[in-house]
Amino acid sequence: MQQLRLFTGISLPNYIALQIDSLRENIGGARWTLPENLHITLVFLGDVEKHAIDDLMHDLEDINMSSMDLQLKGVNTFGPGHDPKVLYTSVIDNEYLTDLYSLIIKKVRPYTQINKIKFNPHLTIARLKHVDTPALANFLIKHHDFKSRIFNAKEFHLYSSELRAEGAQYNIERSFELY
Repeated sequence: MQQLRLFTGISLPNYIALQIDSLRENIGGARWTLPENLHITLVFLGDVEKHAIDDLMHDLEDINMSSMDLQLKGVNTFGPGHDPKVLYTSVIDNEYLTDLYSLIIKKVRPYTQINKIKFNPHLTIARLKHVDTPALANFLIKHHDFKSRIFNAKEFHLYSSELRAEGAQYNIERSFELY
């Protein structure tokens, strides 16, 4: 059976993607996310059978929520302190975004083995491997008070993800309007 690696997320307006991209610095071991690939992941579904994707999209279309204002703040890392794996910025707490996450979890459960996990909305700025720790520490200090402009999320997307040597390739399979 053929499968697609899927997740739901919110894309960024160009002006926010450029603001995030302007944070980029020369940090050894950091592979920066290209502006066109920047997104806020909502729910990672993993591999879903291709024959089920139309039904999944139909179920996601039933989500009826308002658009929402979002803002990104600060920078931090995921992974052990001595070997971090991801550099990210957080989404400022937003109850509408949390509600959207919960609705998506309910809709995707029949198509994946996902369990509801603590929602930590963020945007991956860079993947880290054998990172230059002093340079990363300086970056975190320098940008600890980062805040993006506020932007309005008018839709969320079902993305497919193809893993490649140069990094993941993301494709929007379908968009779902937030009213």
